[in-house]
Amino acid sequence: MRINGFGNYLKKRGLDSKDIAFSVKAIKDFDEHLRMNKSELESATVELLKDYVLHLIKEGNNSEDRLFAIARYCYYIKKNYLYVYLASILGAAKVPHEIGKRIGAIAGEEIRHSVYQEIEFPPLGSPQDDYPEMTKKIIERMEAELPPAKCKEIMTWNYHKVPVAAFEECKKRFEESDNIDEYLQEDHKKLRKFLLCDFSLGFNVLKQFLTFCLPPLKSTAGPSSPISKRLEG
Repeated sequence: MRINGFGNYLKKRGLDSKDIAFSVKAIKDFDEHLRMNKSELESATVELLKDYVLHLIKEGNNSEDRLFAIARYCYYIKKNYLYVYLASILGAAKVPHEIGKRIGAIAGEEIRHSVYQEIEFPPLGSPQDDYPEMTKKIIERMEAELPPAKCKEIMTWNYHKVPVAAFEECKKRFEESDNIDEYLQEDHKKLRKFLLCDFSLGFNVLKQFLTFCLPPLKSTAGPSSPISKRLEG
């Protein structure tokens, strides 16, 4: 492990001594769990990470601070396939709550309560597959309560709260591209480079994430959003 360097990394990014100590302890706990499963952080697979997060959920130790600490360490040691997975599940957990806040702001708290009544949120750290059914229920209830124009106003929002400045590089590349297909091709290459920076675990693990994270080049989903700066520290 690169604990000393990680502590310095967090200190340079403004975390106080208490948060740094917690983060270091969280990484040591993760490493101990991996070693019990005959693995280690430097060679951990996504499946082992998933198993550990489920273990944390079961034990009630799946706090946001702990998951952020693990994500930051994965970012620090450049295990991008682990970092991307953690970023995806942490991002997914925020969105349903943010939709509720926006419903309340636009349509009122009574409508928000009606839409969210008895909605059960997956535990923090749950895989993304646990969210579609719940999200579908929220959208259907919202559509039953509000006209289409209001629903559109609610849903067209920056729910991941990515700063506008984070899109400047993407905007510049788009403006310099001849067409949308050229931009998507270049964006695809950029994301592949990010994910393929470490071949040490073999092609199958990386292929899994390329399939999961990179949409088809003709996809109408558009380029992926930048990952939250908070995860990077």
